Amino acid sequence: MNNEFDNNNDILETEATPVEESAETVDAQDSFEEEIVTPEEKEFEQKHSCSGFNVTHNVTKKSKRMWPRVVALSLVAGIVFGASFGWMNSLTTKYAMSKINIKSTEVSLNKGNATASGISNVSAIAQECMPAIVAITNRSVSDVMTFFGKYSQESTSSGSGIIIGKNDTELLIVTNYHVIANSKQLSVVFSPVESKLEQQAESDAKKGSSSGSVLDDESIPTATVKGYNSDKDLAVIAVQLGDIPADVLSQIKIATIGDSSTLKAGDQVVAIGNALGYGQSVTTGIISAVNRKITMESADGSSTVTNSFIQTDAAINSGNSGGALLDMAGNVIGINSVKIATTGVEGMGYAIPISDVGNIIDELMVRETRDIVDEDKQGFLGITGADVTSANSQMFGMPVGVFVNSVIEGLAAEKAGIKKGYIITKFDGYTVTTISQLQERLQFYKTGEKVKVTVHIPDGNEYKEKEIEVVLSNKAENIQE
Repeated sequence: MNNEFDNNNDILETEATPVEESAETVDAQDSFEEEIVTPEEKEFEQKHSCSGFNVTHNVTKKSKRMWPRVVALSLVAGIVFGASFGWMNSLTTKYAMSKINIKSTEVSLNKGNATASGISNVSAIAQECMPAIVAITNRSVSDVMTFFGKYSQESTSSGSGIIIGKNDTELLIVTNYHVIANSKQLSVVFSPVESKLEQQAESDAKKGSSSGSVLDDESIPTATVKGYNSDKDLAVIAVQLGDIPADVLSQIKIATIGDSSTLKAGDQVVAIGNALGYGQSVTTGIISAVNRKITMESADGSSTVTNSFIQTDAAINSGNSGGALLDMAGNVIGINSVKIATTGVEGMGYAIPISDVGNIIDELMVRETRDIVDEDKQGFLGITGADVTSANSQMFGMPVGVFVNSVIEGLAAEKAGIKKGYIITKFDGYTVTTISQLQERLQFYKTGEKVKVTVHIPDGNEYKEKEIEVVLSNKAENIQE
C-alpha cells in the first residue's frame, strides 16, 4: 500500500514527409517539349535552360522564323510557371495544415495517453490495495413490529471493510456501524479467498450443485465487534489471527491511511468494495464536493444525525458501505458510507472523511473485544424504558436516548441510584439511542461486571449529565418473560 504509482505519458513524435515532385507535371512538360522543339533547338535549350524552366532564347539566324515558337513557348512557360507556383503554394498550404493537424493529434494523443495512464494507475491501485479490503456478511436478528405484536426476524446483509491494523492476537477492520448492526454472526472474506470462492461457485454451477452460504463455510473466519460509534456510523471488528489460514495471512495487507483534509473538488479517486454483495469491485471518479453536510437516520431509524461527507461520482452501491475511497497514491481518504438513490439523482456517492474520524477509530481499535455471553450469564440493568426519538427531543427539549419508565427494586440500576425519568445516553462509552440498542449491548457483559452508564437527570427545564457506575445483575434470574 506504500508503493508510489507513476503517471507517465508516452509522447508521439511525428516527422513531416518530404514533398516529392508531381510526376503528372513533369510528364506534361516533357510532352510539350516534344511537340514544339526541334533537335537543334532542344540542344540549344539544354545548354541555356534556367531553373528547370525551358524558356528558349534563340539567337540564330533563324530567329524570325522561330519567333512564333518562342512566343508560344514563353506563353506555355508562363502557364506552367503559374501552375507550378499555384501547385507549390497549394502544397505549402497543405504542408502547413498537416503540421497543424499533427500538433492537434499530438494534443489529442497526449490526452488519450493521460487517460490510459490513469486507467493503468487505477489498475495498479486496485492490485495493490485490494488485499486490504474485505467483504463482510452479517447474519443479524432484528425486532419487527406487527399488528399482532413484536417478533424477531433473521436476515443476511453484505458490506465491506478495510484492514487498518493488528495486535498480538487480532486483525482489525474498520467498517460502517450499519454494516454490523444487530449482528449474530459476522463472516469476513479476504481478497485472496474470494477468487477461490468464485471458482468454486463456477464449478458448482456446472455440476448443478451449490456449496451453500458463505456463512456455512468453515474456512471463512468469523469476526467480533471491537467497538462502534453509531453517531458517526463507524465500527471496528476483529478477526483472530489464529482463524486466518497462513497462506491468506501472508497475502493480505494493512491499508495506508491518507489525509482527507487536503482534498479538493476535481481530485481523482478510486472506490473498492463488495458492491451488491457480488464480490470486490473497483470504480473510479472524481471528488465532486468536500465537507458536504448530510442528515441521515440512525441505524435503528429512531433519530437523525448530521455529519460531513466527501461527495464523489464514483459508483457506490449497496454492499460498498465500509469499503475504501482511495486517492491516486493508494491511500485511504474515506470510508464509503452513503449512496443517495432517489428518482432523478445519479452519480452521488458519499464517504466519511478519514481525517475527521481518525481519533475515533484509534479509540475503537484499543477497546476490549467482546463476544456474546451465554444467556444464563448475561448482565442485567433492571429497568423498563422507552425511546426518546429526534422528534421527541425537538418537541420536549429532551436528549435522545432511553427514557427510564421504571426501575426494578433491588437490581443493578436501582442500587446504583438510577431513577424513573432519567434518560440513559451512553453505556460503557457506547452511545445508545433506543432500548433495543441498550439490550444489544448488554448481551456482551457478564453478571457482576462494573459498567459506567451516562444519564441525563431532569433539573427544571434542563437536563444535567451524570456518569454512574453500575454493577450488573443476573439477567436469567430476574428477567420476566
